[in-house]
Amino acid sequence: MSVSGDRGSVQPGELPSFCRTPDEIKRLMAETLDGARAVIREVIAETRPTFSSVVARIAYAENEVDAAASLCTLLKEVSPDPAVRAAAVAAARDSDEYSFECLCDPGLYTAIRAVSQNEAEMAALDDEDRYLVWRLENSLKRFGLELPLDEQQHLHAVERQLHAATETFVENIRTSQGAAPFTRSELCGLPDEFFAARAPDTGAEGGPPVYTLSCRTADYMLVLKFAASEAARKKMFMLNCARCAPQNAALLAEIVRLRRTKARMLGYDSFADYALENMMAGSVGAVRAMLRDFVRGLAATAEAELETLRAMKRADAEAAGARYDGFFRWDLYYYARALTAGRHQIDGSDVQQYFPMERTVRGVLDVFQELLGLEIARVEGASVWSEDVRVYRVREAGSGELVGHFYHDPLACPGKSTVSAVALLRAGWQWRDGTRQTPVAVMRTSFDGESLLLRHAHVVTLMHELGHVFHKLCARTRWGTTHSVGAARDFVEVPSKLFENWAWEPRVLRRIARHHATGAPMPEPMLRALLAARGEGVAMATVDSAMRALFDLDVHAAADESVDPSALYREMAAAIAGHDYGDARDTEAVLFQHIARGYASCYYSYLWSQSLSADMFATRFKRDGIFNTRTARHYRDEILRPGGSRDPSAGLLGFLGRAPSNAAFLKVADRQTEPCPYCEAMFKVKDMSPHIRACAAGRPKQPPIARPDPRRIPPSPPTNATPAAPPEPTTLWAYIARKMITLVSGAYRYLTRQDEFNVLLLGLDGAGKTTLLERVKQQETGVAGMAPDKIQPTVGVNIAKVQRQRRMIRFLDLGGQKDLRGIWDAYYADSHAVLFAVDAGDRARMEEARGVLLGLARHGELRGLPMLVLATKQDTGDVSALLATKEMVNSIADALDGRDVRVLAASGLSGDGLPDAIDWLLARMLENSHARPPATSGH
Repeated sequence: MSVSGDRGSVQPGELPSFCRTPDEIKRLMAETLDGARAVIREVIAETRPTFSSVVARIAYAENEVDAAASLCTLLKEVSPDPAVRAAAVAAARDSDEYSFECLCDPGLYTAIRAVSQNEAEMAALDDEDRYLVWRLENSLKRFGLELPLDEQQHLHAVERQLHAATETFVENIRTSQGAAPFTRSELCGLPDEFFAARAPDTGAEGGPPVYTLSCRTADYMLVLKFAASEAARKKMFMLNCARCAPQNAALLAEIVRLRRTKARMLGYDSFADYALENMMAGSVGAVRAMLRDFVRGLAATAEAELETLRAMKRADAEAAGARYDGFFRWDLYYYARALTAGRHQIDGSDVQQYFPMERTVRGVLDVFQELLGLEIARVEGASVWSEDVRVYRVREAGSGELVGHFYHDPLACPGKSTVSAVALLRAGWQWRDGTRQTPVAVMRTSFDGESLLLRHAHVVTLMHELGHVFHKLCARTRWGTTHSVGAARDFVEVPSKLFENWAWEPRVLRRIARHHATGAPMPEPMLRALLAARGEGVAMATVDSAMRALFDLDVHAAADESVDPSALYREMAAAIAGHDYGDARDTEAVLFQHIARGYASCYYSYLWSQSLSADMFATRFKRDGIFNTRTARHYRDEILRPGGSRDPSAGLLGFLGRAPSNAAFLKVADRQTEPCPYCEAMFKVKDMSPHIRACAAGRPKQPPIARPDPRRIPPSPPTNATPAAPPEPTTLWAYIARKMITLVSGAYRYLTRQDEFNVLLLGLDGAGKTTLLERVKQQETGVAGMAPDKIQPTVGVNIAKVQRQRRMIRFLDLGGQKDLRGIWDAYYADSHAVLFAVDAGDRARMEEARGVLLGLARHGELRGLPMLVLATKQDTGDVSALLATKEMVNSIADALDGRDVRVLAASGLSGDGLPDAIDWLLARMLENSHARPPATSGH
């Protein structure tokens, strides 16, 4: 291929060859990098920098370098030939060095900046081309090219150290073995299929035969989920955490230290601030608030779920005549599986019989094919790196136009990562002659190659990873740089999390679940039980994910350089998720490879994406139909097609028709009722923990419900069933304990309750609303907001909370662009006041502002609400501008009759006038609270 952008003899759908010798790999990378370096030299020497002569040429060169680097990165991980792997490692290192050269090149930055500062040139570009310019310039700026030369050199040395540390951290995880022998008695409880497929090894002299298991394969979860022996579970758990500790513990501390140094050199308070600057979430405060909202909202339910598992282990210990010594991290998967199996009478091994790998993969592909309007066909005879790899060609169903290709490497094998993932082997782009280079993706999973039967969790994984695949294939952008790889990190999981929902749809499961031997469909009772089990432990899992995200955020936001990341992880896991590591020295922190690579300070994106995707599924697909092709086409147009060429918030707004909400996700995560594991009385899950503890304290010392297996708990009745009354307390202590818990928790909720008021911040685009909100946050919370030159117009909703007089005021800044005003009325019913911003200096749009304000005044759902009109951008003290705003408001006085109205002047830059505005709003909302009472929450 050519770095010049000329296609030459290359065919758009041509697939790469994996049958390469070490010399061919070395030559491929050398020729690609030589061509790219020549382009960079010519770009820097350009005397009249334009988009075509500078930016486009860089982008074409990047296309080819990225394709060659992606091929080498794959080969170094999957090639069975050690010489090829070694050559690919060296070639990938050369590619990294080239990228580092570019990021350090002040001449390249000067050339790109000359284009970005040329107003006429930029005005002639479309949105994607302008975004490409910004992306290239911003990447170099964030590499320190605006620093003095000596500081640049220091920063670049730090970058090299950081790259080496993160690569070593991940490589340690990939290559460390972590294997140990287990006897048959230690593995009691594992499925019969496990022993049928394994021959034991000869044990120590005179000892029993053993099975050598590795924590880098499916063996790890088999032991943690099925081994009845706590000692065996603990042994496997500790083996996994210890396999690359303490070296990774030291590396993690070093990585955090280097990132802190880097961020401070670039002028950021922390690395978390640096990492989140260009994300959808926008700030550390916004992410932390979201995560804490999840934890607060689900903490009671998660604690009740955990308390149920503790009760099960306690019952096991008593039945065996043993002492209950606590519930530890290595107990979690075992009792969670047992609870699901007992409550829903479902056995994962039985379910597995209905998901043979080949047929299931094809069935899942057919779901995507039907929904997205595609044709997905297997390609025979293509070059692959293993005989197990499948290659698929994807075309548009109607026109037959080629969309792209993807590879699926399905099976677990030694040396292969156990983490399922999708990578872009080659982005899609447009050649200079207008023809299209189609994208190629690689999907890697670690399914069991012995049974070739999938668990339902594997079906969920397939849906998830294929969501990534079709995000990469269905993006249609002009530049490889703005393909799906350009999407904000906290958006890339949205398409994948969305498609997990199809793995739980009865219509889909009835189609794809067929017995591997008979072809019979999954029995309806089994199907219903599988679906009923979906909510088990979701609150606990959500809080655990939030804990990991908060750790990722806090360890990168900490100002204290003495913070020990491993110790902080243990502390937060205990405090937030209730994890007890007992006497285990190491935790999962040393295996947290997301934090070492692209998800540093962005692990929250999984929960963020879950919330967004749950909203999208419930709002559109569940309502319109899970195979509604019109909805799916809208999804392709708004979410998939733009790839990374625009702000994903615009696509979400276009698809949902409103700003996103987390209500759908919390509804799934927060189950309503559940039986007590001791007395089986039904309770709201979030109110259940005190009852379980009291029930355990006051009951006789034997399992209260006679059943062969104390873990087999009967299925829960429907959530609309009338809750049974709690049983009579068996001791006075139990009765007192329950009453005291109820009284104390009730008093706490009363004493900490807080009135909440919602203020809608509305106005035309460009009125300065977002700048006002940033200044409000800074004044009221003491947290520095975004710099004015970094503030972007709101797309959707921007929220800030401030406290006054033990009241919480939530400001909701809604986008003012004409096509966004149609969603404003979705927020009217829950609002308590309106703050309308007017750019008093923009006389040309004063009549437009008057019309919008008049519409608000006449809207029935806003009748009687206090309305504050702020004349913004009053930095010059222009009295005439304020008078013009007052005249505009007076002209619609008839429509404003019957409500409190005031016009004030304010500046978002200086903050002048904002405290008075907030005081006026709160006073009027309190006076109006008889007509529209505030919401009340406990904290």
